[in-house]
Amino acid sequence: MTGEKRRALRRPLHPAASGPTAGIARTHRPKAYSARAARVGALPFGLAAVAVFLWWSAKEGGYAPTVWYPGALIFLALLAGVTVSPARRASSRWVTRAIAFLAAFTAWSFLSIAWAGVKGDAWDGANRTLLYLTVYATFALLCWRGRDAAVVVGLFTLGTAAIGAAMLASEGASAFIGDRLAAPTGYANASAALFLAAFWPAVALAARPEVHWAARSVLLAAGGLLLQLAVLAQSRASVIAGGIAFLLYIVVSQERLRALLVLVPVAAVTLASLGPLLDVFASATAAELEEAVARERWALALSTGALLAVGALVGVIDQPGRIARGARLLAGRRRVLVAAVAAGGVLVILAAVGITAVIEGRGPDGVSSGARSALGSSRFGGLETGRYDLWRVAAGTVADHPLLGVGADNFEVDFARERRSGEEPLYPHSLFLRSFSQTGLVGGALFLGFVVAALMAALGRRRRSDALASAVASASLVSAVYWLVHGSIDWLWEIPGLAAAALALLGLASGLGEPRPDRQLSTPRPSAAALAAGAILLVAAVGSYALPGLAALEIERAVQAWPEEPNRAFSRLERARQLNPLSERPDVVAGTLAQRAREPDRARIAFQRALGRHPDEWYAHLQLAVLDAADGRRGPALAHLARARSLNPLEPTLRDAEDALFVGALRREWLLLRADRLAVRSPLGRRPVDCRPVLGLASRCTVGRH
Repeated sequence: MTGEKRRALRRPLHPAASGPTAGIARTHRPKAYSARAARVGALPFGLAAVAVFLWWSAKEGGYAPTVWYPGALIFLALLAGVTVSPARRASSRWVTRAIAFLAAFTAWSFLSIAWAGVKGDAWDGANRTLLYLTVYATFALLCWRGRDAAVVVGLFTLGTAAIGAAMLASEGASAFIGDRLAAPTGYANASAALFLAAFWPAVALAARPEVHWAARSVLLAAGGLLLQLAVLAQSRASVIAGGIAFLLYIVVSQERLRALLVLVPVAAVTLASLGPLLDVFASATAAELEEAVARERWALALSTGALLAVGALVGVIDQPGRIARGARLLAGRRRVLVAAVAAGGVLVILAAVGITAVIEGRGPDGVSSGARSALGSSRFGGLETGRYDLWRVAAGTVADHPLLGVGADNFEVDFARERRSGEEPLYPHSLFLRSFSQTGLVGGALFLGFVVAALMAALGRRRRSDALASAVASASLVSAVYWLVHGSIDWLWEIPGLAAAALALLGLASGLGEPRPDRQLSTPRPSAAALAAGAILLVAAVGSYALPGLAALEIERAVQAWPEEPNRAFSRLERARQLNPLSERPDVVAGTLAQRAREPDRARIAFQRALGRHPDEWYAHLQLAVLDAADGRRGPALAHLARARSLNPLEPTLRDAEDALFVGALRREWLLLRADRLAVRSPLGRRPVDCRPVLGLASRCTVGRH
């Protein structure tokens, strides 16, 4: 074929497509319009999302259904707005694949309700996956400019630091569980992950000369504050994930020397505050903890002030163009720098293991005995963990149910039956084991496909002509990878304030920068059929969120009304049962309250209905055993007790139950009081219905914590 023929085939067929717009279909908007739409349209979506993320962070990470379901409805509205907004960009192939994989994983999670043993939990798990799909799609489909993305990411970082500092300042020692900082999420490992996920955008933006010097100063101070708060949370998994994130941060940063140098003052103030930090770890009594926290607050205030001053000085000096000459002089030494930093990152990871040797007295002479003692009292001082037992059971579930899994969020029953430890969590503490054990090989493959496609989409947008956009994309990618690594050995998927924010950053990194010139500039308007299909899916999603969300709200209100209006409380619980036809929790709460009110008939009906929805709820079997024993029905009582023991062999209350059932009313009352403390299932252990929120973490009043 001649060159003239090839040129003729490439000419547009429509007669109006000529001149400077030749080769661009009429359905696509011109580039100038696309850029104007991005300036106007992307930022409001991001600001609304950040407001939800920060609200969730301040409310136990958004774990409670009364918190995350309203936020999920907001994200549905945001995604609906994005689909018709001029700020929507033409997605890359990798973004399209990532959304397709996550949509398929979401659909499969909903299908798993059909074979799940605990269908109410499976519904919640599928809804949570749908939330993450809407969050990722919202951010990945928007056309982000570097400046707007920096504003959104910067506000998320500063808001997270402000929440952590405010809770430490207002709650003091109450923000700790034992000697670990649990606020704001109520789970120390999740709080550490929240702080470190926000840390990388803080230092990345503080390193950029395009950012105003005052903002750089505040961001640098926020970075130091976030790092020290993460240390206070004592999460060993965060040390490993943080080391890997450090390596990735240096590798993906375009200006590696600048990215590395901004970490120096942050590391310096953290080391300077190490004494007060170690005092918190070494506190043996509540009074000592109060004193140590007071010293730590002063140390944080001083270190934050120092970083504010350093950041302001660097920001004023480091203006665009002032250090260009020095950067050119250092350009030839980049390979040596990268190699040195990579070696340093490996040492950071190995340091987590080396701490044990220091504690045992084999460390360098420069380490004081007081520091060794404090380190030894912290969770950094060993590798013992109950996760091995969790992973063993999860892996066995994959072997037993390879294709379909046991259903979304259906892990508790198998673990309670097969555990070897005293802990009784709800989740397997691993993103990937969760997907394979609960949704089988099909769901696991879909989730892995999403992770690979989303990372490829973000990597494709990392190097752009806009240096600020590149820095934001790199930092967002590092935060998302940190969450993935930490979530591989912890239960971070189930905390929307963490998971949704990480997926939003991953989507934002995929939507940053200008489109390639050989790609279409924007997408055509959705057709009428597509809009109708989208409207149907939107209505279905709203219903799927609203019913269990309203049911959870009724449970909360019922427990609140119980002391003064018990009849109204039971009415609310009945309404909750009707709103959520799959969950046993309204019946369990109703039965527990009926036992307190000395209404055995009402309690029996409630626990029997709970078993109709969750046949493997050992707590309901125990309560029915108590009721049967009180009525003199020895056979049924022993049958229920035997069933409860088979479902949870290591539960101490069940071991003592048989002796208490038939020796008199006083011993049965004692057993009821013990059982009352185990009414509510929680990721951190069983707890009474009095803890608020009823279906939240309520970390300070759980019977067993993990």
